[in-house]
Amino acid sequence: MAHHSARKGSDDETKIRSAETDGRQSHLQRNEAPLFWQPGMWDGTPYQEYSEYVRHQGIAGGATLPLFASPGKFSAITLLTIDKSLHPPDTAHAISILTNMATARMVAFTEGLPCQYNVHGFKHLSGLQVEILSWIAKGKTNHEIALIVGRTERAIAYHVSEILAKISVTSRAQAAAFYAALGLRE
Repeated sequence: MAHHSARKGSDDETKIRSAETDGRQSHLQRNEAPLFWQPGMWDGTPYQEYSEYVRHQGIAGGATLPLFASPGKFSAITLLTIDKSLHPPDTAHAISILTNMATARMVAFTEGLPCQYNVHGFKHLSGLQVEILSWIAKGKTNHEIALIVGRTERAIAYHVSEILAKISVTSRAQAAAFYAALGLRE
């Protein structure tokens, strides 16, 4: 959901005005950290009008995460919730997976290419490594995976390192996005 009103003036002026009224945009212009928010956190601030708008829509909160963008620009993905309960710790991990997938898709789209991963590298994973990758995609820790597959946590850490290298990614979240993009859900 994006709430933007039409304004006269240059694009730069519009961006500045938007950042002055939307706490999410203001946050993104100042730093690259994710923002977990609730409308009430902006009450009594210059963002109160946006807070009231969001609350009026029945939105209880959200997470706004920055995406890769060209210098001088910013891009983000915002996930909204109508559920007022606290979110489990796995929420941040799941959002990071979505963010990595969105970034990969966005880069592929802007370059006019299909979103591609190192499928050739995937073919070099052992059966155990494919299973470990599937557990990574489900948000499991090395400790949890070790218990599930009956190996030591150290062995799992080694295999995770090998998986990342073979599929040419640098993080567990990217590996999970890779797995999801291949459509290998159980």
